[in-house]
Amino acid sequence: MSPLRFASGAEGWLVTDYRIARSVLRDSRFSTDRKLTEAPIRELPPILREYGTPPGMFNCLDGDSHARYRRLLAGYFSAGRIAEFAPRAVDIVDEQLTTMAEVLDSAGEADLLAVFAMPVSLRLICELLGVPDRLSGDIARLASVLFDLSASGDSMIATILELREILLDAIRHTRASPSSGLIADLARDPEIDDEELFQISQVLLLAGFETTANMLALSTFALLSAPDQLRRFRAGEVSAAAAVDELLRYLSVAHMGPVRAASESVRLGEVTVAAGQSVMISVPVVNRDPALLDDADRLLLDRPPVNHISFGVGAHKCIGQYLARTELEIGLTRLFARFPTLTLAVPPEQVPLRTDMLVYGVHELLVGVEG
Repeated sequence: MSPLRFASGAEGWLVTDYRIARSVLRDSRFSTDRKLTEAPIRELPPILREYGTPPGMFNCLDGDSHARYRRLLAGYFSAGRIAEFAPRAVDIVDEQLTTMAEVLDSAGEADLLAVFAMPVSLRLICELLGVPDRLSGDIARLASVLFDLSASGDSMIATILELREILLDAIRHTRASPSSGLIADLARDPEIDDEELFQISQVLLLAGFETTANMLALSTFALLSAPDQLRRFRAGEVSAAAAVDELLRYLSVAHMGPVRAASESVRLGEVTVAAGQSVMISVPVVNRDPALLDDADRLLLDRPPVNHISFGVGAHKCIGQYLARTELEIGLTRLFARFPTLTLAVPPEQVPLRTDMLVYGVHELLVGVEG
């Protein structure tokens, strides 16, 4: 537990201890309400903070309100439902790999993030939700603003309003012409209005593609930078599930939180968190806590599974974790099967990292093929 000054100047705490982090994430005395929590790097525009958490924005709700949405959505992201969706994920991955092959053939190198990782992740979540393909470009553009830590308050508000109109238009079209997907199913529920459905959709969209897209690209970078581990993965000496679990622990793209606010005074270790104070958990550091595992700073794909916190813990554990795992397993397996001599096209130190974004990853990953 270390003192931390948040973006607003408020004093709070940073957690880098595995045991304490799990305790905070499981404790109902710590709230996710954005009216209460402090932002570590970039403050929310005052109008958004004052407005609080609207119905449907379930990731920032507590207690029964949060549980209601989890029950509503859980079936769409269950292990069984995602397993049924896996063949479609294979199709989308293979289509994007073909696009990547065409770029490699013509240019000799390709940006794996732009031609593979981002389109795969965005197409998958859009198809699950029933968001038309024609909107994917706008969604990616708007998400890049919302995740940019240097974005101004005015640009954030303008971006949210534009995204709202895009998704509300898609929701109205779905109500008028019923189709398939999560949005279409929820649109048939008379207790869910358009504004609520917009909030649900934007949470799932924004959380569902930026994280996994960057995890897919960053995992590729990590494997290409660790030839001994990549050789074992390509040879099938390590299962895809085990490899992905270790990559999720080792890379931790959620590098700015989660953040919780204490609703009352809470003792954590040797520190008392005062009522109203915020606590930020450093997922990358917690996932490398020596109390969790030995040799934590090494990428070892055959490591026995550990209870890392990359998907969170407790009531707010990521609802899309099975989708993310499946996407990563299929994506990495088929990528290295299709391109067995894939290599970085630039020195590792020249790969631009997303230290300036809410979700960690790469801004670009130039790759080529040997021979």
